[in-house]
Amino acid sequence: MKTKESKTKKRPATVTVTIDGKQYKYPEGITYREITQDFEEDFGREILLVLEEGTRLRELMHKVHEDVTISFVRYSDADGYKSYQRSLCLLMLKAVDYIGFHSSRYEVKVHFAIGDGLYCTMKDPSALTEDFLQRVEKYMKELSARAIPFRKKTISTHEAMQIFHNKKMYDKEKVFRYRLSSRTNLYDLEGFVDYYYGYMVYDTSYLKLFSLRTYGEGFILSCPPRRDPQLLPALSVSPKLFKVQENSEKWGQKIEVEDVGSLNDLIVKGGFKDLILMQEAYHEKQIAEISQQIASDPDKRLVMIAGPSSSGKTTFSHRLSTQLCVHGIKPHPIPIDDYFVDREKTPLNVDGTYNFECLEALDVELFNRDMAALLAGEKVELPTYNFVTGKREYKGKTLQIGKNDIIVMEGIHALNDKLSYALPMESKFKIYISAL
Repeated sequence: MKTKESKTKKRPATVTVTIDGKQYKYPEGITYREITQDFEEDFGREILLVLEEGTRLRELMHKVHEDVTISFVRYSDADGYKSYQRSLCLLMLKAVDYIGFHSSRYEVKVHFAIGDGLYCTMKDPSALTEDFLQRVEKYMKELSARAIPFRKKTISTHEAMQIFHNKKMYDKEKVFRYRLSSRTNLYDLEGFVDYYYGYMVYDTSYLKLFSLRTYGEGFILSCPPRRDPQLLPALSVSPKLFKVQENSEKWGQKIEVEDVGSLNDLIVKGGFKDLILMQEAYHEKQIAEISQQIASDPDKRLVMIAGPSSSGKTTFSHRLSTQLCVHGIKPHPIPIDDYFVDREKTPLNVDGTYNFECLEALDVELFNRDMAALLAGEKVELPTYNFVTGKREYKGKTLQIGKNDIIVMEGIHALNDKLSYALPMESKFKIYISAL
């Protein structure tokens, strides 16, 4: 049975914090912000979060009440970069609200990441001008200089729904409608309240570098690249990638599934199966349009498909092949992986494991000889790579293409011209696929 004295026993006056194998004594209740200040000589203001016991992320405002082992999360780390970008987004929204005199016409919607920035639009496109963005950026820098803390507060989910309803942020209100937890965390930046799924930096003084630039129908909020937090390069956007993401946003608007809340509504109403079928039809339509492009150019004899691991390159190549058949073209899918060198010749990573993703893992010379021979109308015996034995094998699989035939190949290096250096550029039709 516990005694009264054991219930009122005081906590130790100090805690032990282990960092990089070294132990440091600090007063119980100290914040991680105060601890990281002791290391700013080595890291500057790059420490944005802390990782406890290798598993739990903590913000710098978190207080330490017991012994703990930590590591620093810096800007160059994925979690640190995201916290900077997330905090910068809240800073921008507060500044827009202030400069726009709290008018709904300046309401900002953050759409997607593009490069080292976030693409945003305004409710009233006519309100978006270079002058307005410059005033917003100037005010953001003023807020940054004032070192305003990001305050986290926990409230009931019902109260959060009411807050966002009153602010006409109906997309976030719908998200909380399906939240199972009765409590939620909101962030308050000097009276401007918003919800973010993730952690924030300690205060606005950590947000030194950023820019706002008009782009397309909206603007881009840019921050430094992960590799160099002291650098803010000129705005650089891939037009093709931007167009794909923008089209995806507009497609979501057309089918009235623009956000998670709308998706939840659709699922509850039993419309998820129809959504899947509609997405499949839309995807097939895109593949059909690509096949039309290929068929309209008789010089294209090599369709080269690249994308990250598990992006669906093989499935896509077969679905595209089916569509090409509709145009009277006979496709021949060839996986570039069949041109792997024998496993013992595969380059190694620094840790001694095989590097299957480098170009040197492929027999580039053999690949070019075979493809050039096929384009010349010769019959070629194609290899098959045995992933169990780690050997390239020949099993009598031959191919000879005619004027209505086309080669469809897929692999992570398909768009790398060093892979197909000997093949005529005009014969290549390049496709990159990825689940954005």
